[in-house]
Amino acid sequence: MNVTQYTKILEALLFSSSEPLSYKRIAQIMEVTLTDARNLVMELKDFYLREDSGVMIYDFKDKVQIGTNPKYTDYVKKLLNTSRSKGLSESALEVLSIIAYKQPITKSEIEYIRGINSDRLIYQLMDRLLVEEKGRLEKIGRPKTYGTTDIFLRNFNLKSLKDLPQIQYDEIEA
Repeated sequence: MNVTQYTKILEALLFSSSEPLSYKRIAQIMEVTLTDARNLVMELKDFYLREDSGVMIYDFKDKVQIGTNPKYTDYVKKLLNTSRSKGLSESALEVLSIIAYKQPITKSEIEYIRGINSDRLIYQLMDRLLVEEKGRLEKIGRPKTYGTTDIFLRNFNLKSLKDLPQIQYDEIEA
């Protein structure tokens, strides 16, 4: 098989998968080396960029997924017309930012930083699959901790949390 055929197979895999695929899984399915899988992803990613395609390859946390080119997001939102396609409020973005930078973090820590109840916003972010429970603290009451998801990374076009803009922590503290 030539590179073009492998690239078409990769495209079909990414299109068919509702979840991001790891490079390892791609290599297993396609029966190629991990290096070959990475090279094929780069080849397809470059092709979409060169062609200014309606789709792009997003890679994060050693996984890849095909998704909409941000240039065409407004049209896709019209098609989907769901609550998840609506933008986040300023308050929701504030809570999401706190969680992203301070994770794992408890609800009470978020509320201490904001100075206001944040239940509704945390659940809203969980409903949009941007935030999830990460576990419980080993202290009285065993409070839940929250952190961001892979969907958060994908939606904000980040490969990992290390790609978040650098800020001074006192900027997000009360």
